[in-house]
Amino acid sequence: HGKIFRAEFNLSYKGQFRRAESTQEDLRAAIEIASDDMVRQIRRNKERTIDRIRKGASKLKGWLRFGRGKE
Repeated sequence: HGKIFRAEFNLSYKGQFRRAESTQEDLRAAIEIASDDMVRQIRRNKERTIDRIRKGASKLKGWLRFGRGKE
């Protein structure tokens, strides 16, 4: 009923693919919602990557301490 606008973002970077879309009656609202979703996906992926790095570093630190005994 009336004008409907659709905003769609596709992002391909380093073998990863991200997609966000929104359909609203206002073009600016559709763009804002889709862009917020894209930013949320990128931040979530970045946080996961950092968590994996920290977990691996923690394991490495534990392996380096092997044989010293736990204090």
